[in-house]
Amino acid sequence: MNNHCIELADGSRSNGIVQGRGTAKLCVQSLDGAPREVSLENVLYILSYRQNIFSVLAATEKGATVNFSPTSAELVAPKSARVVSCTI
Repeated sequence: MNNHCIELADGSRSNGIVQGRGTAKLCVQSLDGAPREVSLENVLYILSYRQNIFSVLAATEKGATVNFSPTSAELVAPKSARVVSCTI
């Protein structure tokens, strides 16, 4: 696990901080207000980070679209996915 290099959007990099990898299940709210359970695969567990990070590259490689605005972000899953759209 310690051979990962984590690079954030600000260009900062960290090595040797990943303590585990797995699948995380969480509940998000879709645009219609309904709760949806989603699974994130290959999640990295990094205890030293005070905030959660999300790989836009990993999501888009799986067919998702990520839209950013000054006040929000939206993750749109592929049509074949169970979750159609949700706000991050």
